[in-house]
Amino acid sequence: MKAILPCGTEIQRSHFGQSYHGTPLTPDEVFRDGLTAKGDDRGLLEHVRGNKHSAFRGTTSVPTVSREMRQGATEWAGEGGWVYQFDDVACWDVDKELEGRVRLPGGLFGNSPHLGECECAVPGIIAPKLIKRAGQVESRYGHLRVVRWQENKTDNN
Repeated sequence: MKAILPCGTEIQRSHFGQSYHGTPLTPDEVFRDGLTAKGDDRGLLEHVRGNKHSAFRGTTSVPTVSREMRQGATEWAGEGGWVYQFDDVACWDVDKELEGRVRLPGGLFGNSPHLGECECAVPGIIAPKLIKRAGQVESRYGHLRVVRWQENKTDNN
């Protein structure tokens, strides 16, 4: 799969890597079935702007990026939700790929609307074998965090 830049150019992934995604879905279903795509729109800027039909899902390189700005997998999952660690997944570095490519009023160009979020967009479809582990989000000392992880030991790995 390739992502599409605002100018219409298709690009390959930035890298393969480890990343974290937050969701209310439980490990029983995610370890068994993986994650499905919300849609088939490969526009990277549209994904960042919250397109409900994006072919991507957001991930970060660490479970919590910024508590103050509510960024990162723990914040996206919310208390009681789940953070999943993916391994060896194609990633598009949103800040890097959109740098200087977002048209602004007056004919100028800018960066990702959520610069600094450290998001890597990954394919919306994540096979169970790419999911390393899951951790339930807890509130500790006023902050959301994952305290305990459980490994994905399904037959899909």
